[in-house]
Amino acid sequence: MLKSFYNLKKTLVQIYELKNSFFEKNILCYLEMINNREYCIYFIIGPGDDRLILFLSFGSMSVKGSSIFLTDIGSNSTLILEKRNNIDLFVKKGFKLMHGKYFIYVDESDSFTHKSILDINGESEKRKKKVEDYLSLINSDHIPLQLGVYDNGYVYLDININFDFRIYYLIERKVFLLSEGKWMKDGNKLQLYDSYLDYYFLLLIDSGSLISVYFPNEINESDRYYLVKNGLYAFIMR
Repeated sequence: MLKSFYNLKKTLVQIYELKNSFFEKNILCYLEMINNREYCIYFIIGPGDDRLILFLSFGSMSVKGSSIFLTDIGSNSTLILEKRNNIDLFVKKGFKLMHGKYFIYVDESDSFTHKSILDINGESEKRKKKVEDYLSLINSDHIPLQLGVYDNGYVYLDININFDFRIYYLIERKVFLLSEGKWMKDGNKLQLYDSYLDYYFLLLIDSGSLISVYFPNEINESDRYYLVKNGLYAFIMR
């Protein structure tokens, strides 16, 4: 029998699937909530042993009444889910590709599916140290910003002359939009405002690259985003 929302703390892990996520049969999106303290949202692309796993968001969580607050480690933003019908979860605040959709209850387990790949607490501690170092590099120098498309693994950032930006996954030549909005530059800071999250992502402008400080970055080894070949625009913001 399915456990109710209020019995979450009695189970180790509860697993949900994003309903009507992408209308792609071979791409699924899951949420796992672990011990009512941590969470992970991830993609599974393809079948069986050949499948690809991408970690969209993970971090700490808390429950207040009928609401669940998820704090993403990479971006430091907060996603908000709401209990509906005692089982399923409605995305009240989240990344664009999930906003306004439901995570449907699937199953429960006695362990986190990807614990051998992802140590959420360990990633949190590493991120705190990196962010501290990056924030110390912020300055008001007039560093030029090359407009265009940047990437890091499967995550892409497109910034244009109209001060628009898009953050997206490129999976099997298909675009899955994670965020969009307006960008602004101040010294070596590049801020991206996401209205779905009501939040500013932050990157640092460096020579030939961007460094993600508060940004949805999967679990890539590097925080640097580089211009995609043939992806630059004929504009540089001073």
